[in-house]
Amino acid sequence: MSQKRYVHFLMLTVFLFSSGCQDDLPVKEQAKKEGDPELKVSGPPPKAVVVDGIYDFGSMQVDQTLKHTFTIRNDGEGVLKLKYDRSTCKCTMAELKKKELAPGESTKVDLEWTPKALDPNFSQAAYLKTNDPNNEEIALTVAGRVDSLFDITPTGVWYLGEMNRDKPTEFSGKVTSRVQEEVEFKEASCSNPLVSVQLTPMDRKELEEDHIKKGYLIKGEVAPGSPLGVFSEKIELKFLVNEEGKKVVKPASFTVEGYYSGPFKLVGPPGWTSAKMTMDFRTFPAKKGKKAKISMFVKDNKGPTIEIKEVVSTPDFLKVTLQKDEKFQAEERERYILTIEVPPDAPPSQFYKHNPARIKVVTNSPIVGTMDIRVLMVSF
Repeated sequence: MSQKRYVHFLMLTVFLFSSGCQDDLPVKEQAKKEGDPELKVSGPPPKAVVVDGIYDFGSMQVDQTLKHTFTIRNDGEGVLKLKYDRSTCKCTMAELKKKELAPGESTKVDLEWTPKALDPNFSQAAYLKTNDPNNEEIALTVAGRVDSLFDITPTGVWYLGEMNRDKPTEFSGKVTSRVQEEVEFKEASCSNPLVSVQLTPMDRKELEEDHIKKGYLIKGEVAPGSPLGVFSEKIELKFLVNEEGKKVVKPASFTVEGYYSGPFKLVGPPGWTSAKMTMDFRTFPAKKGKKAKISMFVKDNKGPTIEIKEVVSTPDFLKVTLQKDEKFQAEERERYILTIEVPPDAPPSQFYKHNPARIKVVTNSPIVGTMDIRVLMVSF
């Protein structure tokens, strides 16, 4: 006589969070509770079977919620008893509404999780204890990677090196998403009109090669016309993505950085970086001030003596002067002394790499043009 199979649907909702979790428990630790009266076996033994106990969800986004249904089946001859034990995160909430499965009976168990941090190797689990002597603990595991909405390659600042003063400097990369397939590029913007950017959708082959759902190739250029010194601009991207059936705008951004050098040479004291047109005064008393003299060697100057036409500095107490060295003698070469000064008794200030003081120096010379000098310092 065949045994009639009954299928009941048991809903167990478990919320798993990847942040704020402490004291994760090992898989087997605390799993065995000797003498648990609720899990005693009387009569023929049950056999607990989990259909696909590890669910690989692929990729998901931070703060996104996913759900998965596991199936637990009793393939034994006795009654299978289930009891919720724990999860790998102490903030898990769970409720087990049915604790016994007859022979041949199966049940559905729903897991729900919402990660709160990026994690390339996300793995969380809920554990049930059973009275199956050969399978005293059942692990229901969800695993995958938790990504940001967008990944921009190259990562960090896009360094362009020395940039061409006579023709555009090009750059390229890509912006991709492992978690969203419905991504539509809307616009790219930059406060500097010399910067232009275009985005082209990646084709299916490119998406498959990178294991991503959606992506765009980035191509851009910086037209000539910037002052000598460090070039750094932030490029803002906007996309339309689908969130719960609604189109919403999501931003992404990256920074391109390089430097422009001229047909002259700048040689300075310790703290001066010619490629970045940066003077690092380090730490000094504000009462004493600080000064640096930089030699500027100019070749083949057919025009008048080079002079400063305008200086714009932030903060405005920074001073800059340029004076020709009349004693310097060399064929078709001139030497000028560029002095950068923090005057004595200037206000105490702190300027670092991420927020340098700026000096824009406009000259009367087509050779030198405009210089953009950065100053780092801590005065007290």
